[in-house]
Amino acid sequence: MVKNSHYISHFALRNWRHPRTQKVTIFNFASGAFEADSTRDTYVADVPFPADVESWLDVTVEGPLGEFVARCKRTEAVPGKPLPVPPPTEREWKAISLWVLTQAPRTALAQDPSDTQLIDLVRKGEAFQNDLVRANHEIAQVSIVLPARERLYFPDVGLVALPLLGGVGFFVPLHPRLFAAVVPRAAFEDVDQLLHWEGVATALSAGLTGDRIVIPPMADGVDRRLVEGHLRQARASAQELTKLYLAQNRSIGIDVTNAWKPPPIVEPDEVDDD
Repeated sequence: MVKNSHYISHFALRNWRHPRTQKVTIFNFASGAFEADSTRDTYVADVPFPADVESWLDVTVEGPLGEFVARCKRTEAVPGKPLPVPPPTEREWKAISLWVLTQAPRTALAQDPSDTQLIDLVRKGEAFQNDLVRANHEIAQVSIVLPARERLYFPDVGLVALPLLGGVGFFVPLHPRLFAAVVPRAAFEDVDQLLHWEGVATALSAGLTGDRIVIPPMADGVDRRLVEGHLRQARASAQELTKLYLAQNRSIGIDVTNAWKPPPIVEPDEVDDD
C-alpha cells in the first residue's frame, strides 16, 4: 500500500477528531451533507509526493509543529485574560513559518503532480530554507494566536484569507483554538486586535469558497440543520467582511484584488538588506 500524501497535514487534522469515533466531521457546502472520515483519507493527493519531500515535511515542519501544539493544548486559562501562547523554540518558529509558506505549494502539488514549487524548495537545502524564512520575515509578521472562545474550521484549501486595510494576510489553523497568521508589515491597522476580535477567526476559517471544511466535533444528538445554518452564516459573514475590506482599500487608492492569493515564496535575494 502506498502511503497517503496529505496536502493538509494528517497530524493537524487529528486535532479535529471526535474523541469517540476518532474520525473528523466534514461539511460539504455544495451538497449540504455531513460526512465522517478518517484523517488518513482526508485532504490527500491522488499521486504520492516524492519520498524526500514527505520526509522533509515530517522532520522539518510537522514534527516541531506537533511538539508546539502539544504544549499549547496544555495551556490553562486565566479568568479575564487572553490565553497565553507558549513561546516557540527557534526550531518551532522555523516550522511555523515554513508551514504557512509551503501550504499553497503543497496544495498545488496535490492538484498537479507536475508542479515543482514544493519539490524545488525542499531540494535547495537547509541553508536556502533558512534564508527564505528570514526573507519572508522581512516583509511579513508571523503571529501565533490562541483565542479563548474561537472554534476554528479547516477549509479544503488549507489557508484562510485574512482581509486587512492595506493588504491581505493569511492564517493556518493548527488546532480548533489555535492558528498561525502571516500578515504583511505594510498593513495599516492594529493586526493583533483584529486577530483577537471575537468571532472573526471562526467566521473566516469557514472559507470564502471551496466545498468542504472540517469542523470541530459535534455533540451527540445535535441538530445538524442548526449546525449547517451556523456554518453558512459564518461563510456569509466572511464574504461580507472581505467585501468591506476590499471596498475600504479601493477608497484609499489600494487595489488588493490581485493579492488575493497565497503568500508568494520570496527568493532570499529579492529582499533588500537595508
